[in-house]
Order: sequence, then C-alpha cells, then structure tokens
Amino acid sequence: MVARLAADNGGVAKLSGDLSRIGCSLVRTARDPVVWVFLLAATFEVLTGDPLLHALLLYAAAAVLVGDGIRRRVAGGAPAAVEGAAAPGPAPRARPEARPPRALLVAGCLLYAIAVGSFRRYTYPMTVAVGIPAAAAVVWAWRVPPRPVRPGTRRMHPPGVALWLAVFVGAALWELAALLFQPSLMVDSPAHPTVSVLLDPILSHHPGRSVGLAVWLAIGWFLVER
Repeated sequence: MVARLAADNGGVAKLSGDLSRIGCSLVRTARDPVVWVFLLAATFEVLTGDPLLHALLLYAAAAVLVGDGIRRRVAGGAPAAVEGAAAPGPAPRARPEARPPRALLVAGCLLYAIAVGSFRRYTYPMTVAVGIPAAAAVVWAWRVPPRPVRPGTRRMHPPGVALWLAVFVGAALWELAALLFQPSLMVDSPAHPTVSVLLDPILSHHPGRSVGLAVWLAIGWFLVER
C-alpha cells in the first residue's frame, strides 16, 4: 500500500514537472519574433482578402515553430536516466555526404521555375507547386543537424545583426504604412504601393514569374545550406 502511494505520488510529481516545463517552454517559445512574424503575416492575409489557404499555411508554420520549440526545450531539460546518457528524442542524423551533382540541381531548379511559372497566380496548382519544395526544405532543415561551428568562430556579428534588423523593421513599417494609406485593405493604391503591388508588373507574366521562382529557390537553398 505504501509502495503504491509512493508510486502514485511520484507519477503526480512527474506529471506536474512535465506540465511546468511545457508551460515555461511555451512562454519562452512565444517570445520568438519569427513566430510573431508568421502570425502577423497570416492575420494580414485574412484582413486583405487573400486566399484563406495562404493564411492557414502561415498559421501552421507558426504552430510548428511553437511545437518544435517546446519539444526541444522539454527534451533538453529532462534528466537522463544514467549519467552520460543521451537526451531523449531521436538521435541527430549525420549530414549526408552523397549529393546529386550541382549542375543537375541547377538544371532541375530552372526546369521547375520555367514549368511552374506558366501557372496562373493565386490558383491551387500554383499554391501546390510552390508548397511542395517549401515543405521539403522545411523537413530537410529540421532533420539534418547544422554544420559544426569551428572553435572561436563568431556566428553572429552585432553590427551586421543591427543592420539587418534595421532593414527588416524599416521594410515592415513601410509596408504597413502603404497598406494603411490604401483606400481600404482590399483595394490597392498606386500612390501608396505595397510590395505586392510593386511586384505585380513583374509577376503578371510567365517570364517574370519564372525568374521570381528561380530567385526564390536560390535564396531557399542558401538558407538551407546555412
């Protein structure tokens, strides 16, 4: 009887500790500015009358980031059963060495950009065609561990961080001001163009969309490799 009570109390204590760690992890993860960027972008997608699927994808990305942050913090804070044992969770996989030739990847990306660029904007075929490589890049980035950092190497330089932060904040404020100066959130204004309005002349035809997709793939590949 005493052993059963002790086991029950231990289970309750463990559950309470797990809930406490999850709560703390949720609060810390919610402070991530990237999560709020996705949430705000999704909200403005809804307010401006864009396809609901776009907003749902952005909300889903924010939810995945929150869930992954909670999982990592809870797994990292859980005590190991044996000293020196690895933290719970799947073991990180080594970065695969064998890769397709770079020329083949470039050719595939160009063919993809030319083919998908022929689709009309704001249609389901275009959304699916763009979502597939985006989802593949997210899965790849999550499953493959980052490259090891050499000792003494600084991954982030404060002046560079401050400069990029100023660029992003300035662009966000400009976009918000242009959006608020429109006749309404659903009516574009050439006098106060948003980024999408400025890109309309380029993305309104097949070659422009193909070039945009090629640039998007190049930037995505660069980020995944980082």
